[in-house]
Order: sequence, then C-alpha cells, then structure tokens
Amino acid sequence: MRGLSIHSCKGMKEREQRRRTNDKKGRDGEKSASAPKVKPMDSQWLQEGKKLMLKCEAAGNPSPSFNWYKDGSQLRQKKTVKIKTNKKNSKLHISRLQLEDSGNYTCVVENSLGRESATSYVGVQSTLSSGSPQSPLII
Repeated sequence: MRGLSIHSCKGMKEREQRRRTNDKKGRDGEKSASAPKVKPMDSQWLQEGKKLMLKCEAAGNPSPSFNWYKDGSQLRQKKTVKIKTNKKNSKLHISRLQLEDSGNYTCVVENSLGRESATSYVGVQSTLSSGSPQSPLII
C-alpha cells in the first residue's frame, strides 16, 4: 500500500510540474503574453571621432518595438547614425562622435502590455584635451 501512495504522489508531482511548465508557455507551446523587460545599459566615455555602439536588449510577448532618444528627442537614421533592430534587441551606431553627441541616450521598448526604458550617458571627450599639456604662450 505504501508503494502505491509513493508512486501516486510522485505522479502527481510530475503532472503538477508539467502543468506549471505549460502555464508559462501558454497554448500551443508559445510563451504567455508579457510586458517588455529591458536590460540596463552602461554609460560610456569616448574620444571625439571614435565609433559608438549602444545595444538595447529586451524581452516581451508580443515582441516589443524599439525607439531611441537623445536628451528626449527621437533619433532618426542619417549618414552618421544607424539603427539596427530585430525581435530581441536594437543597436545604435554613431560612426564619428562629435562633442555635441554627448548626452543621455534612451531606448524605449513597448508592446501592447507595457512600456519600459533604459538610459545610457555618453560622454565625448575632445581630442585636444587629451595628451600632454601645451606650453604656456609667452608674449
């Protein structure tokens, strides 16, 4: 009798585990709907003229949309600014940084269930300020 109750208990545990797994996946093996979750981004300090690449990673179901902002203004692709996006991440590339590119870069991720953002501060340092100090000017 004891063997039967242990076996029954074990079978119940396995069924419960399968049910929980299926609940997470939803119907037809798909993940259940969820608001987006964004991975934090680190701040960066780079020299003027260098390349910048920021990567915004997010998960959500349905797959979220990605939008980039610099200091609150939406970024658009242009000659030096490229944005590449897929279902899981979006990458912002700036080919030649200028001093005015310094600022807060925010990735906003959104789907029908919610919205989340991550911000990275990018500091651009002048190439003139690096290296050895200049000699004083004698008049």
